[in-house]
Amino acid sequence: MRIHVTGNAGAGKTTLARRLSADLDIPVRHVDTVLWKPGWSKVSREELAAALDEMTASEEWIIDGVAPVIRERADVVVYLSTPRWLCLCRVIKRCLSVGFRSRPENPGSPEIKILFRAIRIVWRFPGLVGKTIEEEARERDYIVTSDPVYAAREVSRRLQQTGRTPQPSRQPSCHHQTESKARG
Repeated sequence: MRIHVTGNAGAGKTTLARRLSADLDIPVRHVDTVLWKPGWSKVSREELAAALDEMTASEEWIIDGVAPVIRERADVVVYLSTPRWLCLCRVIKRCLSVGFRSRPENPGSPEIKILFRAIRIVWRFPGLVGKTIEEEARERDYIVTSDPVYAAREVSRRLQQTGRTPQPSRQPSCHHQTESKARG
């Protein structure tokens, strides 16, 4: 099963991809690891294309990020349509909390250095890339939601339809965490 988790910066792509990876025992990869060189400079188009080809070569993967070629090659696409205001809050919080350190997906790229660029990305995403993904979603069977609990359930349901059933102890963990938080 090839699963792509996409959406705006701060939408929760990496968090959901990691949860799905743990739940389904499918390796997770991040577009950001091949898109950015240390210091937040982008790789060339050729380098990116080669890296994405390599990333999608196996039969099973979960990849988070934004890349048309990944959407084309995925069996399941999850589009996190998280509200822009929430994405902005998350990006600002992440940049400030991580500060001058780098996230594991972006070694050598201090998070604080991309704050203003990230804000611009979040603000522009719905009218540019988001619009394209929403148009594709109408033509293809994407999972479109702002709710990671629903997304995890829907991915599990689709896996069951293909004959692959997650282990009972490995049902989507975000389902249990979110429900217990809602009750508390």
